[in-house]
Amino acid sequence: NKIFELIIEADEGRKKELSQSQLDKLLSRIVKIHPPAKAKGIKPPYIYKINQLKSNPPLFNVKIGPKDTLHFSYVNFIKNQLKSKFKFYASPINIKIKID
Repeated sequence: NKIFELIIEADEGRKKELSQSQLDKLLSRIVKIHPPAKAKGIKPPYIYKINQLKSNPPLFNVKIGPKDTLHFSYVNFIKNQLKSKFKFYASPINIKIKID
């Protein structure tokens, strides 16, 4: 019985759609916990917004400044925060970096 419950939870997590206000709160929390890490350059990158583009599997868009770069480990940190906060069990989270 536990296996079927886990399968249902994983399926629900995969189809979950988050509101923009939930993502804005998460972004402010993430930046307070751990400021963004730069891949290149002198100044740390600025993250403007996180948007959810689609679900099943979840796809997110992270907007950064035109001269900014985001280190891959920070992208993994964002993925882990999304998984733990919104319970995306056993679901791959894809993140695209968009430069504004």
